[in-house]
Amino acid sequence: MPEDVRYRIIVEPGVFDDLNRISSFYSSLDDGLAERVESLNGQGISGLADFPGPYRFPCVPIAAFSHFREAYLPFGKDGFVLRFEIIEERGLIVVYRVHHTREDRFFQ
Repeated sequence: MPEDVRYRIIVEPGVFDDLNRISSFYSSLDDGLAERVESLNGQGISGLADFPGPYRFPCVPIAAFSHFREAYLPFGKDGFVLRFEIIEERGLIVVYRVHHTREDRFFQ
């Protein structure tokens, strides 16, 4: 796609489950912290529409997952990972999952 074209974003249902899980965890610690996390993840997802290309491919030894990309969103010492796919021919980005970097959630 030309650089000046925005991608359309599709968010899979599992992402909403992930965001609810993450928000619940941070709400139990501090409501202000939970709001910052929600804002960061929302900005990260919407930001993919403008500039999805530079994100890394995950290091996974299974060819079936080689089309996924991951966007790292720093937050404190750690951060969050958005797992997504770019479908160039349709101008789409499909977001599949979001998780904290300390979670082991690649195949979920």
